Amino acid sequence: MQKKKWSGSNRRLNGLKSSRSLFILSLLPLLISCSSSLPRTVSPQKVSSQEQIQEVFRNWEGQRSRLKSLKMEVRFRAGGGLFRSGGEKFLFLARPASFRIEALNDFGLPASQVASNGIRATFYWPQENRYLQATAEKGLFERTLSIPLDPEKMVPLLMGLLPVEEAESFIVKTREKGKTLFLKGDESEIWVDAESLRPKKFRNLDTQGHKVYEVEFLEWTSVDEISAPQKVTLRFWRPRQTVTLEFEAIGINPSLPPKTFELIPPKDAEQIQDF
Repeated sequence: MQKKKWSGSNRRLNGLKSSRSLFILSLLPLLISCSSSLPRTVSPQKVSSQEQIQEVFRNWEGQRSRLKSLKMEVRFRAGGGLFRSGGEKFLFLARPASFRIEALNDFGLPASQVASNGIRATFYWPQENRYLQATAEKGLFERTLSIPLDPEKMVPLLMGLLPVEEAESFIVKTREKGKTLFLKGDESEIWVDAESLRPKKFRNLDTQGHKVYEVEFLEWTSVDEISAPQKVTLRFWRPRQTVTLEFEAIGINPSLPPKTFELIPPKDAEQIQDF
């Protein structure tokens, strides 16, 4: 008798299981319909290295197309050659390769001036009434400014514009937990702020991969989406020297006519023949 009672219980249990299975199967279409209407979470797409590089270069090209000239007060914290000491100094820059420096002495009087249109450079010392005229080239600026660069490289770099190769030449890696993009090319290495896409450091390499010079941009300012560096350090390895410039009262895209970069000494000024 006990065995029959147990068998009856089994039959009732199996019946309940079958009924439950049929009930769940009947709900499946409704469950599928509801799940399809729920919002789906889309995993973020990974940006390829080449897309990152193209985005950086588009940002730089936009900056290059908008920034034409700068006017500011400058301080040489290191280097500076003939313009290191003295009082206030004012720097004027215009692309592609024009610049002018006006230096005052401690009494606020003109002490020295240099103007270059990218082809010729003229230095003038009012107190001595002497001047120097020479071809605007790397050797001249190495002796006078401690910056061994041709003007077509020096002027854009001081404006925060890089003389880089084609974007396709670079590979990119992330550093500092994604805060910095490191771009490695055949002729240069570039550290870029991942958020603003502004360059943090630019390093020029020779054909053997050795360092020639590097430029570090430590601070930036921005007006109407146009950025300009506030502090620039240039390091050179051949010859080995460092120049640090700090800029204040920066005027972005001021009107600078061509005569700004022409310096005509007085007729009675003495010309320096051998410098």
